[in-house]
Amino acid sequence: MTTTQKNFTACFILSLCFIFKASAFQNFVTVSGKIDQHSEEEISVNLLDAVLDEEGRFSLEVPVEENENLSFYYRDFKLGLFAEPGDSIQIYFNAHNPAKTVDFGGKNASIQAFLFDQQQVSKSFNAYFNRNINRVLARLPEAEFVQKTDSLKMTFLDPLDDLEKKEPNLNPAFVNNYRKDLELFFLSLLADYPLLHYKTTGEKISLSEESRNRIDNIDITDLQLYRFDGFKRLLQNYLYLAINRELETGKYSASDNRRLDAGFRVIAENFSDPEMFDRVLFGFFRNHIENLGIKNTQDNYEVFMTKVSNPDYKEEIRSLYERNERDRKGHLIVPYKQINGYSLDAHIFQPVSLQKGKIYPVIAMFHGGSFFEGKPDWFFTSAKAYAKKGWVTVAVEYRVADRHGNTLPEAISDGKSLVRFLRTNAEKFQLDPNKILISGNSSGATIALALATTGEILDEKNENRQISSRPNAVIVNAGLADLREAGHWWQEDYTEEFIENISPLNNADKDLPPMLIFHGTKDNSVDIESIRKFASLSKKSGNQVTLMELEGAPHMIWRIPYFSRQMEEPKENFLSELNW
Repeated sequence: MTTTQKNFTACFILSLCFIFKASAFQNFVTVSGKIDQHSEEEISVNLLDAVLDEEGRFSLEVPVEENENLSFYYRDFKLGLFAEPGDSIQIYFNAHNPAKTVDFGGKNASIQAFLFDQQQVSKSFNAYFNRNINRVLARLPEAEFVQKTDSLKMTFLDPLDDLEKKEPNLNPAFVNNYRKDLELFFLSLLADYPLLHYKTTGEKISLSEESRNRIDNIDITDLQLYRFDGFKRLLQNYLYLAINRELETGKYSASDNRRLDAGFRVIAENFSDPEMFDRVLFGFFRNHIENLGIKNTQDNYEVFMTKVSNPDYKEEIRSLYERNERDRKGHLIVPYKQINGYSLDAHIFQPVSLQKGKIYPVIAMFHGGSFFEGKPDWFFTSAKAYAKKGWVTVAVEYRVADRHGNTLPEAISDGKSLVRFLRTNAEKFQLDPNKILISGNSSGATIALALATTGEILDEKNENRQISSRPNAVIVNAGLADLREAGHWWQEDYTEEFIENISPLNNADKDLPPMLIFHGTKDNSVDIESIRKFASLSKKSGNQVTLMELEGAPHMIWRIPYFSRQMEEPKENFLSELNW
């Protein structure tokens, strides 16, 4: 997700995300070393593998055309390496404790050691920023926000100053580009600040002239800056604001890919350099396909293939697009709701052993994406697995802000429509209308929780309210119990009192369906405290609610095997106890 639009998290990863020109007389870097007490047989560098010998030695030649970053992996131990063509990098560590024993050799050994030390600085920064951005930092006046972020920037720059003093002959290209990337990264945080402030306080502000000048001094069309990750964040902010202005023209109100359609126009109008145009449009369209899907994007695809010159970009988009097309075949795609001139689809996977006349329990899955992005495709693999177990499984498309321009309550309304659709068409799809389980991740989990608690509210006027929109069971993965914590981006359409009234936390009364709730104790995106309160209040009201706290887990618990494995047995037990 783009940080500007959604959850506003920041992630500065010191793995040398810049590339700059160098002599190409030699175009390989040799990465070698020794791993004591190794248990794995391979290391990898930039997706190239090398086998360790019996004593743990390895050697690998990695092609490089320029000074660039390399990513070294041994199991889950990662290193960011600085590489010059013709350089030799040596790495040594003990596999039982890599972080405590790692050592480097080679001409740029001091840079490798510096980058390794800075990984911890980066980790600490990311944890602090993402934990405090909504609670503290975004609420500060601009001057205090700038002062605080400038102070955070120095936690990266002070160690670099110390290294330069110790190593007067330090590679100047590394130093200059490291500083440039940092400057651009923190400028991107400043560019995000007005949106951050609005999201958390509801107050619309503009940057001061001094701050605006700092940002405007960066040429957003400069192709040479594209190599920096900080610049890419600035570019996201620029595109977000430019697309917002384009959307205000009202030309895209009937589109269900409104930001995509507007973005294609904005990029064409603002980037005249062919190579820069190709890069920006490629990144923008790829992000949409990966995070919002390909539905109704055929026209955009054809424009991309016609306008973009770079054959590598065209081939990657073609491959990605065709893969998404294949994934959408082999199951039923049924519109369950018509709204604002477009349809929302239920992707239905019927049981593999489907028998005529038999009815099956149903599980409907709502994807995550902070209510701004996401696609039902993310659940296709899980849907197929449950279909093999004898479930009618539904991967649900619902309205998200980046496609449809909606806010959080409309997404909940779509969930209610989906449940009614399933009950209305139970016979057609051979499902049991009294055995509907709703599951979801993050924003999808929030929808699931809301469906279990909201009651008859947020209903579409044309729907039959005699048919209940409440599911029969719910599984929640990192959901939000207090909807006010989602920020203030809904406030132009709804009052805070309304959002408070529809929040699951304020509807933890009796007669709720059985619920299984998973939440990480280190979730910096959705605070666990409101979920704890919800579970406690629900239990006091006599409801069957089980909260499984995953110790040390971050927000995306479903994507990390260590934590997702911990969820498997409780899920199976929960489903077994339903006796469906």
